[in-house]
Amino acid sequence: MPSVPVTDSEKLVPGGLSDEALLAIGRLIRAFADLEEYLNYFIELLLEISPTDATVVLSRVAISRKLEMARMLSTKQSEEDSRVFKGIFEHDMFKEIYKCRNAVAHGTLLGLHRNGDYAFLTDRSDSQENTLLRYVYSISTESITSYATIAQQSFEKLVRANRLESWLKRYSQPTVGPHPRARQTRTPG
Repeated sequence: MPSVPVTDSEKLVPGGLSDEALLAIGRLIRAFADLEEYLNYFIELLLEISPTDATVVLSRVAISRKLEMARMLSTKQSEEDSRVFKGIFEHDMFKEIYKCRNAVAHGTLLGLHRNGDYAFLTDRSDSQENTLLRYVYSISTESITSYATIAQQSFEKLVRANRLESWLKRYSQPTVGPHPRARQTRTPG
């Protein structure tokens, strides 16, 4: 499932995303949002702060920075926290899903590779070398679908493994509803 490198000499065919690809991208982004929410919760537990305080602290922080924070905090807390972090967020599959999500969510669609894969122009920064790299990420609809499925299953496993079903329920309740003094709808007739 890894992305296919595209050389400068290869030609891309202009084309848009199919409905199946759009659906797969939507599922991937939605599933990754759940993983990011779990990362926020993990940091909240490590810092021993309330959900409200965590929202204030983490609301505008990039996920790459959140991963650095969680890594640092987990190593300072306990062996168990460090093991949990590494098992989830430093796993090779998580890194692949993260790269794919970034490419399809933030990259520019260039067209189709000759084998039918979609090619996205995207950036990657390297803070250690202080550089910004531009590269083409090429991926098939089937791979995006697989990543979305793996991300969804990973989140469900995280919730079950850490006995967080009650935590998940607070997010499953609808937060938007009619105002108490909203105009009442009339029944016909």
